[in-house]
Amino acid sequence: VHDAATAAMTPEARADVVADSIAAAREKGLRASGMYQTDASSMAEYEGPTPYAIANSAGHVAVHERTRAIYSITVEAGGSASGWAQAGSHRASDLNPVALTRSAIDKALAGRDAVEVPAGEVTVLLEPEAVSNLLGFLAEGFSAAALDEGRSFLTTQGERLLGDNITLTDDVRHPLAFGCPFDREGVPRKAVTLVDRGVHSGLVHSRASALRHDVEPTGHGLGIPSTLDSWPASLVLSGGDRRFDELVRETPRAILVTRFWYCRLVDKKRVIVTGMTRD
Repeated sequence: VHDAATAAMTPEARADVVADSIAAAREKGLRASGMYQTDASSMAEYEGPTPYAIANSAGHVAVHERTRAIYSITVEAGGSASGWAQAGSHRASDLNPVALTRSAIDKALAGRDAVEVPAGEVTVLLEPEAVSNLLGFLAEGFSAAALDEGRSFLTTQGERLLGDNITLTDDVRHPLAFGCPFDREGVPRKAVTLVDRGVHSGLVHSRASALRHDVEPTGHGLGIPSTLDSWPASLVLSGGDRRFDELVRETPRAILVTRFWYCRLVDKKRVIVTGMTRD
């Protein structure tokens, strides 16, 4: 998606939004920092800068244009607590910096005078960002090459991985996805269902792995000389239809996690991840 208004947005326009956010935090005696970014260029994904155009001598041409706007804010309450909020879209007009700033302020204020939670079983509610932090560690395992080479947590197709209310797809054309619609090999990215209602149902392929498996490439190849071969970079998680604020209201006692930080994969085969909560 290329949005002309986002591409033309000036630093002064972004600065005005940032100034309002800082002022709102100061009114509460808090300190704000963050980022407001807009750009119109090729996408940068995990594997490095994705090309925005590919052409070869056989007459194959693929071109990608897109815009992106990201607003992120951290509000600190005297060093004892902090709140964070972030949103991104192809269109700057989709963002609501005022609401995001208010959310970060409310969390910073609510986090003051924190107390230790006694050890024991506690319900944990993960906000979307926290889920996203963990979801990325599953990505490599859904590469056909990773399965072939023993790098994946998968064993066989059709095994149950998650609850039956969870479906995971890779879909670069989802409205919230930022990725390039073709891979480094010039193959259009297909939407691939990786987990269907909790059951493993699909893999992503480069040209090479597709040839080995006698299937069509899915458009997820990283190109030579990548050692990872292929990667699902536009994961979309589908679950229930209940709103997150409903879960909060209906849960009598729980820990609410906004996001995780400093996450590290310590066991690729079992997908064991260490990390900390933040904000």
